[in-house]
Amino acid sequence: MTKQRQRYLVALTCFLVVLIFLYLELRHHSLGRHMPSYVKLEKADSSMKLQFPASFSKDISKRDLIKNSAAFKVTGFRYDRIIQPGKPTAPLRKSTNLWAISMLRIFGFGVTIGLNLDRCNEALVSNSTVLVSPKKNLNTPLTNIVARMIREIDRGRDPYMREFQPYLDPQIRLQVEYGVGDKHWFNMAGSLVYLKEYGLHMMVSRLAYSPDGLRNNPKFSFAYTQLFDVDWNEVNDMALIVPTNTNDGDRFFTVEGKNYTIAHYPSILPVPFYHDYNDPGMKYLGPEDARVILVQNEAGHEEPLIVYNLHHQKQILLDDDEDDYILKQMAFFRSMWVSWPWQFQRGKYAIEDTKNELFDNRIYNRAKELQIKNTQREKTQKNWTPFVSEGARSDSGYDKHLFFVYRWSHLQVLKCDITSDTGKCGFTYTVQENLRVTSKIGPLRGGTPMVSLNSVIGARFHHLLPEMIPEGREIWVGFARAHLWRCGCGNDFYRPNLVVLVKDTANGENSTDLYRLSYISSFTPLGVDAIPWDPLRPLDICKGTNAVIPNGISQWDAHSVRESAGNWAVDDTLSLALSVSDCTVDVVHVQGVLNTLLNMRDQLLTLPPAGNPNRDVLRERVKKGVSMKPSNDNIVCAMEESTKFCAFYGENVENRKKMAEIYEEEYETVPEDENLELYRFAVEQLVSEQ
Repeated sequence: MTKQRQRYLVALTCFLVVLIFLYLELRHHSLGRHMPSYVKLEKADSSMKLQFPASFSKDISKRDLIKNSAAFKVTGFRYDRIIQPGKPTAPLRKSTNLWAISMLRIFGFGVTIGLNLDRCNEALVSNSTVLVSPKKNLNTPLTNIVARMIREIDRGRDPYMREFQPYLDPQIRLQVEYGVGDKHWFNMAGSLVYLKEYGLHMMVSRLAYSPDGLRNNPKFSFAYTQLFDVDWNEVNDMALIVPTNTNDGDRFFTVEGKNYTIAHYPSILPVPFYHDYNDPGMKYLGPEDARVILVQNEAGHEEPLIVYNLHHQKQILLDDDEDDYILKQMAFFRSMWVSWPWQFQRGKYAIEDTKNELFDNRIYNRAKELQIKNTQREKTQKNWTPFVSEGARSDSGYDKHLFFVYRWSHLQVLKCDITSDTGKCGFTYTVQENLRVTSKIGPLRGGTPMVSLNSVIGARFHHLLPEMIPEGREIWVGFARAHLWRCGCGNDFYRPNLVVLVKDTANGENSTDLYRLSYISSFTPLGVDAIPWDPLRPLDICKGTNAVIPNGISQWDAHSVRESAGNWAVDDTLSLALSVSDCTVDVVHVQGVLNTLLNMRDQLLTLPPAGNPNRDVLRERVKKGVSMKPSNDNIVCAMEESTKFCAFYGENVENRKKMAEIYEEEYETVPEDENLELYRFAVEQLVSEQ
């Protein structure tokens, strides 16, 4: 080969390389600017694992169903692996010495002290301990979440992501390129349930977006959903066949008269909410403080339901002193809502209170506002604590109603119809008659959904229920959280409080339900320490907000129950989701809560074993306890103890800070973030070009 020919081939090769490079570059820009991670992610996620519920009909060929159903093709994914439903979580045992001991100081209702704080020790019925596992962080790297959003936008098959594209694109592509997604996106407040049909934990958390990078000033929030296996590892690229309420759309199909759809995880739930792209000042939009709970629908399926507060608009009458016609205007409210992740509706009229052709034909998760009957819609409603009643489920055959603790102090319980179109709620119980809805709630509020103690025991030891729980009694347990202000550490201090709600149904023609906050603990740290609100100031733990907030109980298993020396000996474990300083999603496992509650010192909650010689006497004592007049004594004592906890915690933090300052004088220096500066410059360039 001559040298001239060699030069020619080299030149031709270089020319072809340049052409290929230009083609790829143009193609890259056609998919979206500044997205080097897209190709990798798309390649990895083009196929999905598929799982059917355990109760799905065995007579139907699953592979034939997939092959012949258009619903599986329209998603654009390949379901190349079909897996069987997982097995229930194995009992979690204390296997290492890393489990921490956490104190439970529990105050009861059996002694009336007239709100005298000097007598709180008389109301203290248990000073016990529980074991808590090291917390496991469940946060997904935020850059990965943002990259998935870009993939869905570019695939064009997710109308919900397309709806928000004007707010996000192309900024999120730049965030991925410069690695600053975690400066503008925040993932917190994960609430968990266990899906027995699939052997998986489902978590719904808040994914907040703040263009200016301030965590406490988000523009809007999404409901982000993930799945975890029995070992608490995230399950990516999983599709579940789930029961649904409709066959109106390409992704739905019907088998033997029942409707199903395909739910992909992880994903952002298409929860409808109001927004206006032309209003640059809008913020705090989208579902906030979401809590997930399991309900049983009319078809007998157990499905998740999320409870959250949401900014929305409604038409109200405008009084302009004119009598010849009625004027209406739009007003904004922050109300309580429920939404079904596996049920759907078209449009979002219920949220915007007006027809909008941009959204009327789009499919969203079914959503319903909860309104208290015979009262005006309040400007702000939040922090309702949800629970499901086994008794009400038995009466209706399914969960027609969802119950809420509206307030703990001066206890009020709401009963909401979640099957009707109106979503009306009424107070099924209130301690103080004529108490206004607008009255102050007090420091104790929110927290986890309540879990039925009857269900926990009945799941494995149904035959023991009559031996343990008096007839006509339902018991719910959860973790509320008190919000204390300037109690010794920061402006706002939050920690979990164990709470036990009891309902006794009086038999007879005029049977009534009597509710009581029977027990409440002071702050319990659960072996979890807070982190500073500002991560760049690691010693300022008591600046601003110091928060450990409980969000959900995924599982609570009683592994064994036996009689021991006239008392119950129980081996139990619950899995609790919590959030630290509004920037983490964690889970801890707590052992011994049920054992503590079955052996309370005042013996007013449950019955002792048949072998206890005082069983009949204690049964009568429980009956008398039902008629005791409720009071706020135990709440006041628990809040007083919580304040002491906060003050002691603050003193320790200050001592640690003084010691650290001796050795680290420059602890307050804030490192420069060059990538963040480059990102901001790139965004400014984009704005100037528009």
